[in-house]
Amino acid sequence: MTELVLVRHGATEMNLSGRYCGRLDPPLAESSRAAVQETARQLADFRPERVYCSPTLRAKETAAIIAPDVPAAELPALREMDFGAFEGLTADEIQRRMPKAWQAYMADWLHFTFPQGDSVQEYLAGAANTIRAIIKESVDGGVLVVSHKGFVMAALSTLLHGDSMHLFCCDIRPAGFARLTVAGGFPVLTQLI
Repeated sequence: MTELVLVRHGATEMNLSGRYCGRLDPPLAESSRAAVQETARQLADFRPERVYCSPTLRAKETAAIIAPDVPAAELPALREMDFGAFEGLTADEIQRRMPKAWQAYMADWLHFTFPQGDSVQEYLAGAANTIRAIIKESVDGGVLVVSHKGFVMAALSTLLHGDSMHLFCCDIRPAGFARLTVAGGFPVLTQLI
């Protein structure tokens, strides 16, 4: 049996100000370090044998706080979606500056490609393939994955529903986590914080 813990990185100043932040690489906000330390405390009984994280600074900092004794393998496939021209902007700013793009996004988010950024469908397919590969190579023991909101939500939808259509069935706050057990290829959600 594999115990899998998916963690969203702690908050950055961009997260706290409601800005789209995918390819940008800010560090954790000082004010969010306590939340990450609380997550580490809640996971104190979890002993990961493998740690994977996004190559972003915020994910690496989060992984180092939660699992300081296990070197994290950086996987580019664990990155956040590239929001392209939306990067660094709030929803209000995007609506004012790029109203047509915002309307298209709101009308059909699943088939949207961010201007100069990722296709939502391609990103979700990549996230699904990545989480399946991590589980397939996992043996008995614990696996910690530290990534981003988009990846964690896509992974949960894939694991629990078999597709990405249930992406918004749950939310994951900064420094939040989902804990699952996987036995015989069947994932079971045991905790969501």
